[in-house]
Amino acid sequence: MVPGWNGSQTIVSQWEWHCNDVSAGDIDNDDTIEIVSIGVNTVKIWSSNGTLLNTIVLDNPANGKIVPILADVDGDMENEILVAKGGITGYKGYIHAYKLDGSEAPGFPLVADNGCIGSPCVSDIDNDGKNELIFGEWNMVHVYETNGNPNYIEWGCEHHDHRNTGEYLSGKPRTITTSESWHINKDIRCNTFIETGATLSIYAQINTLESAKIVVRNGGTLVIDGGKLLFADIEVQSGGRLVIQNNGKIKLHRNGSLKINLGATVDYEYGSIVLHGS
Repeated sequence: MVPGWNGSQTIVSQWEWHCNDVSAGDIDNDDTIEIVSIGVNTVKIWSSNGTLLNTIVLDNPANGKIVPILADVDGDMENEILVAKGGITGYKGYIHAYKLDGSEAPGFPLVADNGCIGSPCVSDIDNDGKNELIFGEWNMVHVYETNGNPNYIEWGCEHHDHRNTGEYLSGKPRTITTSESWHINKDIRCNTFIETGATLSIYAQINTLESAKIVVRNGGTLVIDGGKLLFADIEVQSGGRLVIQNNGKIKLHRNGSLKINLGATVDYEYGSIVLHGS
């Protein structure tokens, strides 16, 4: 058992739909993970070491699967806690967006005239650089435009992502400033920037999700050394370097590309670059 999570953390559940999955993410953008769950009339937030950070009173949580959603909806590049309240047809329902301290984001709560069903979800569904908030009423689906930054979605839907992995993967951009080697298979869903003087060497299978982009800056180097970079979208800027060796493989996302800018260098020693569906 991870220290701090030895069974001492509890949340009361009166009915099976009042306490379901937890969500995890860096709510306040401090590079530490918070854990959030909904119980009877309450939202609880713990630190990654099991310390209770806050309890937010939420009377009458919505029926169904009610997982807290963690995403930026006001453009402050911090994640709000989005929860649904009021799931009875004929009565008003509400979507709340709480800060870590329990205060509410501007413009919230949103009101549904006929109750709310399940959890909301957040994604930039029209690719306009702002998050949309989607939630269900008893007889319709609502979609709201927000000012949220799409790079700040820590837990965007019930099981984290459209693949229902339930696995926490940060969407915040990652900047590599020194040399890193990835030897373990993993998924990433954040834009990754390899800066001047840094080298990212990939020896394992890396799946990029949500159309995450890898950008090699001037003076940076990306090495695919026997590993696989799958569903990728890559840009090598002027002065950047891409190396493919030891049967390394790049497979592009269906909407992705491999863009080599003028002045960039590609060392294609031994490996493959394939399109989506190949």
